[in-house]
Amino acid sequence: MRKSAMIITSVILLVLLTATVSALGIRPAKAQIDFEPLLEKRMSLIIVNTEKQAMAVSLEAQGALKDYIFFEKNSLTFTPDEQFKETYYTIKMPSELPPGDNTGEIYITQSLQGEQYGENVLSANLRLLYKLTVTTPAPKEGVFAQIRFEETSTGIGIVTQVDNYGLTGINEAKSTISIFDGEAKLKELETNKASIGAQSQGELRTAIGKEELAIGEYRVLSSVNYDNQILEVVKRLLVGVPKLKLKPKELLLSSNDINEFETEVTNEWNKQIENAFLTLVLRADGKEVGSMKSPTFTVPGSNKQIIKAFLDATNLGPGTYEAILTAHYSDTSSQETFKLKLSEDAKKESQSLKLVYILLGTLMFVILVMFIILIVLLLRKRE
Repeated sequence: MRKSAMIITSVILLVLLTATVSALGIRPAKAQIDFEPLLEKRMSLIIVNTEKQAMAVSLEAQGALKDYIFFEKNSLTFTPDEQFKETYYTIKMPSELPPGDNTGEIYITQSLQGEQYGENVLSANLRLLYKLTVTTPAPKEGVFAQIRFEETSTGIGIVTQVDNYGLTGINEAKSTISIFDGEAKLKELETNKASIGAQSQGELRTAIGKEELAIGEYRVLSSVNYDNQILEVVKRLLVGVPKLKLKPKELLLSSNDINEFETEVTNEWNKQIENAFLTLVLRADGKEVGSMKSPTFTVPGSNKQIIKAFLDATNLGPGTYEAILTAHYSDTSSQETFKLKLSEDAKKESQSLKLVYILLGTLMFVILVMFIILIVLLLRKRE
């Protein structure tokens, strides 16, 4: 019995699908135009309701040209009395397209209401394809280049990909790679030589060691020399990520008081970091007991500066706290964890520590002078 029901359902579905195969038509089925830079061309489609049904139709662009196809209406509705409708789209061409045939597809999808058979509802969608081809003629001479970077175990590979769209081959191509930090040229590298056939692709390669570039942002210029002609292409190279290094200047502050807190912030990135700010969180027994936030600031590339903020410790007694200092910038952060001591006599203790450092420094200086005098005396005795 169950097998018979399945057979009947399948037959009904087959009949339904067969009935809908011819329910939708499109004229024309394809179109072809020649490429013209920045051309905007309005084109029409006629969608035919061959079975005179009530239905909805949607239009969607796909393929290599999908970003350049714009519909005046991307959906249509039909009544049984409407045999066809004309709709329009515009192809807005870019400044350039690769030589050859560039294809875009427009899918016209029809949604049909399901037919009910007892407790089962059967429905079907019909989808037609309209193909648009934009043909770009191959130039007698046409060379394009682009740079890509490849990370290796020893450094960074710099690859200049050369596409020869012309009808004649390139006897010899070679590139000079220049790496700039701002306007200053840091490195100049040479690639291999290569011959590139007509309508073919070649690669010009070189590499730079990891230790040769500090973290930062660089400009890479590839000057491709081919058959006594030069083509230049530029790309940005990022080594590492922007980084701020933090060094708290004070590890001893006053309890039950508002303290000025200074942090030395070093920008290890070679470009300016803007809109940064600091937060400081104090913890005791695993719980947050105090916090601070600095104003926003800017640190020039490869530079350092002192950032001042105020820590409210009016409700914090003497003791040693876990301090978490964080710099927030460029959608990332840097963090430094240390011990911060709060004391009732912080100023006296700080002055005492400074006095100790001064005495130690003086003692080291005296020892160094005496050592130099001793060496001089020994040298004179030998003479």
